[in-house]
Amino acid sequence: MTARISALLLLAMGLSACAEKSTVWDNNQGTRQNTVELLRVPYDVQFAGDMTALTTQETARLDQFLATVKPGTHDVITIDAADSATRLASLRSDSLRSHLTKAGYKVAAGLTPGGESPAANSLRLMVERAVVRGPKCPDWSRKAAPNYANAPTSNLGCATESALGLMVANPRDLVSPETYEPANSESAAQAVQRLRTDKVKWTDTKSATTDK
Repeated sequence: MTARISALLLLAMGLSACAEKSTVWDNNQGTRQNTVELLRVPYDVQFAGDMTALTTQETARLDQFLATVKPGTHDVITIDAADSATRLASLRSDSLRSHLTKAGYKVAAGLTPGGESPAANSLRLMVERAVVRGPKCPDWSRKAAPNYANAPTSNLGCATESALGLMVANPRDLVSPETYEPANSESAAQAVQRLRTDKVKWTDTKSATTDK
């Protein structure tokens, strides 16, 4: 009996020696993950003398910069001033913010220090853009077989994570998601009810126009 048990133990030890070491797969245990980088593109807006409004030439230069960078819906524009505590800097930033807002850009409130202070008689405009960097995929650095330890392959999660990075509208949501607010079903139902009961009056554009 003892001899049989010893033989079984030796056989088990021999089989375990053939098993793949789990340490081979240690670098693949973690899930694939996108990374988000915040890019900042600076631009110094010049003001003449004690003027608070932009000159025609400076406005053209600013518009050219914006046309080149093309700030998107989810990009944020910040403004910084060297003498941010003065009234002149406040008036200039208000003038610049008004110009950007009218052009449809999203501008952060107040003045946002961005490192090195801009020169005198200038404001520093900073375009902040979040960019998604996908994982290094595909990754077939490890063979799928043989896999005696039933460990995950090196390519596990590549397709899902890469697709998420390409589909997300605002990369900032991958870092700090916005609070989800469900739609108001009551308001939606009332809108449908008003339409069905003919309480929505449509404007006839043809009759509204007059011939000159």
